[in-house]
Amino acid sequence: MRCFTVEEIAGRWSVSKAHVRRIIARGELQSFRMGRVVRVTPDALDRFEKEKTGGGDDDRANRR
Repeated sequence: MRCFTVEEIAGRWSVSKAHVRRIIARGELQSFRMGRVVRVTPDALDRFEKEKTGGGDDDRANRR
């Protein structure tokens, strides 16, 4: 499984690396360290993006 670096995520979202690090520090995006490098799994990134864009298959969209 190939994991993403902070720099790759920042480029993907067009934000700064510091912004991605803040999201990780707040615990909103799960990550892990490999030595000095922070990595994010594809699953963690997908969960975060779906949660922030309202995607996913939770039932909140069906509530009225």
